[in-house]
Amino acid sequence: MVKFNDIVGKAGKAASQAAGKAKQYIEDNPDKVSGGLDKVGGLVDKGTKGRFSRQIQQGRDLAKDKLVHGRSGTSPAGQPAGTTDPTVRPSTGETFDTTTVRPEADTTGRGPGQVG
Repeated sequence: MVKFNDIVGKAGKAASQAAGKAKQYIEDNPDKVSGGLDKVGGLVDKGTKGRFSRQIQQGRDLAKDKLVHGRSGTSPAGQPAGTTDPTVRPSTGETFDTTTVRPEADTTGRGPGQVG
């Protein structure tokens, strides 16, 4: 009878070996990996009909920086990976000023803290 811990141990060892082989392949073939990332990015961009081109390009560039160039995980905008810039609309990439506060249409003419 095979024990659960034995299976987990074997799976962990196999995953570690696969990661080592993947790392070695990337080191030996950076041009192929870079080209593959470009190809996948193009296919995803085509599949989404260009709606997420900017995000796809950023993800591709981040993957190239991390995998091919061995750079730490920072986004092309210089932010830590996984963070977003609150001044950029994700859908369009348009930037806007976050210091300007405009009252909503239904609150015009009310003083601070006034309700109704």
